[in-house]
Amino acid sequence: MLVTETFNGVRLPLGSSESSPPDHAVVDAGATWSEIHRRVCNFRRTTRVQQSSAHFSVGGSLSVNCHGREVRWGPVSDTVEEIAVMTGKGQILRASAGENTDLFRAVLGGYGACGMILSARLTLAPNRMLYRNWDKLSVRDYERVIQRFASLPKVTHPFHPTPDALHLHHAWVNVSENGYMDQVISYTAKEEKHITDGNREGHTAWAYRLKAEGWGTSELLRAGWAVSRKEPGFRTEVWKRLTSRVRNPSGMEDMRINLLREDVLFTSSRGDTEGVDLLQEYFVPVDQLTNFLKDLKEIFPFDNTSTDIALLSSTIRLVKAEWVNPAPLLSYCRGKAMAGVAIDAQVKRGFDGAPTLTAANRFRRAIDAALSRGGTYYLPYHRFATLDQFEAGYPQWQDWLGVVNQYNPDRRFSNEFLRSLGV
Repeated sequence: MLVTETFNGVRLPLGSSESSPPDHAVVDAGATWSEIHRRVCNFRRTTRVQQSSAHFSVGGSLSVNCHGREVRWGPVSDTVEEIAVMTGKGQILRASAGENTDLFRAVLGGYGACGMILSARLTLAPNRMLYRNWDKLSVRDYERVIQRFASLPKVTHPFHPTPDALHLHHAWVNVSENGYMDQVISYTAKEEKHITDGNREGHTAWAYRLKAEGWGTSELLRAGWAVSRKEPGFRTEVWKRLTSRVRNPSGMEDMRINLLREDVLFTSSRGDTEGVDLLQEYFVPVDQLTNFLKDLKEIFPFDNTSTDIALLSSTIRLVKAEWVNPAPLLSYCRGKAMAGVAIDAQVKRGFDGAPTLTAANRFRRAIDAALSRGGTYYLPYHRFATLDQFEAGYPQWQDWLGVVNQYNPDRRFSNEFLRSLGV
């Protein structure tokens, strides 16, 4: 086991100040995104791409090539300028798009197969003020919206402000009985309509005033999902709570750095003797989103307490194709924008404590549905996929394995996920 919590330094270029903000940070692998926030916020900067929650470590995030709600770039690999890696041979190597490129492509999203990430140089972004909006849409209408977002041009000058530029986006899918898998609430966060001096360079956010990670306004949602685990009908109350944002969009403005510290703990996994919460995620081309949600609706019908799986929540994110060229070998974007559909499900256990065979087969059907739509599935979660599905979803896996054999031939670095693939 590798424990990296104390390996958490965040270093900025010499001369960084509020009047001369840095454009990058060198971060140890054990640092969390929240620790980066606290270090860079005084300099009017924030992170560029990260998960929706800030409590994950940088090393873990790069190892799974995470993505978040940022729509101007692709996964976190688009924010990495360089990494330092300790390989299975005991070498400490630097890797980037121009140096040790094969290692760079295999480590980002490589699940620790080549070695241990020691540090990374990450591109920063201005901490601009954003205004938020919520819209309730049918799935078909939302597909047109996300297609429009996917077609927005690449941001070639991230430090140049653009009025109304879209920064963050995600959507909630209706998993209550009325409108099940047929409606979404679309959330957006854009730059101010009028450029001010503060928004041009970003705003200072003192560390002690950053939004705290915790339950906050999510307490009702957390309680709602807790009740929904036993009472499927209560999901209607949760959906009403979400749609209240559309009717009463209060608190419209906030700094980007605070919006990257959202409360997401109300969806945290729980379990008992009967069942356990499992998170799974699938990626499909944006023009296949409506069809894929229809597939999921058939595979996971609304819970009537007799099924093996009940959906507690579902969210959608837009993931642009990677900018970094060449892309990571285990890329889930496949060179084009994808809709990432995450489902949080209550899954019944069998006598052995594992998810029932019927439940496992349903998740495999969902993977097949994503593959049939030209997509794939996300590797970090519960390992329901067969080897054939892995090979179909990640066609460059043999190239990745070749790099693993070069840098970690004796498998000094390994984990259960890699062993499940025979790596």
